[in-house]
Amino acid sequence: KTLLILIAAIIPAYYNIVFGQTYLIISALIMLVILCLEKHKWLGGLSLAIAIALKISPAIFLIWLFSERRFKLIGWTILFCCIITAGTFLVYIGKGEALTTFYTESLPRIINGFVSDPFSSSFQGFIVFLRKLMLPDVILNPDALINGNERIIQLINTLFFIVASVILVGSWKNALDRRQKILLLLLLVNITSGYTSTYSLLLLF
Repeated sequence: KTLLILIAAIIPAYYNIVFGQTYLIISALIMLVILCLEKHKWLGGLSLAIAIALKISPAIFLIWLFSERRFKLIGWTILFCCIITAGTFLVYIGKGEALTTFYTESLPRIINGFVSDPFSSSFQGFIVFLRKLMLPDVILNPDALINGNERIIQLINTLFFIVASVILVGSWKNALDRRQKILLLLLLVNITSGYTSTYSLLLLF
């Protein structure tokens, strides 16, 4: 069983190295969070804050921590996130326009998968399926079956996320151990993200 898991993880690990992605680091940080659940909560909070700073998606672990009533660890995470964010603002003193542009224009486009081809089948999120289905584009998606728009797609994706989250929380009641809860949470992230790709699947292992 362990050998099969290692073999399956080869491709995501390979693409992490080839494309210079941070999921190997994020995976290590999340493991450290789990190890620090009982002791050294400040270290667990710091680890999760750094993971969130690298990729916004690990923030969803706050939901799991809340369900586990790990309020001190959540508090440490929020504190370190604020410190990291404040440090970023200090670096950009006098460059407010660049910072505003990043948070209001660049970051939303990154989250929605518009940094590269938003129709690419290499991104396995549900929102990519919706775009392929109902967002015509003369060059990138000329064969869309439905003539929709991005607002409708975002609405459907949001509703899907809410329903999936409710199902997730309900399934946690039947989860046998902590590993199953985390696996279900990561599956939710991969399904609902607009920028899920092969190398991000490394988190599932």
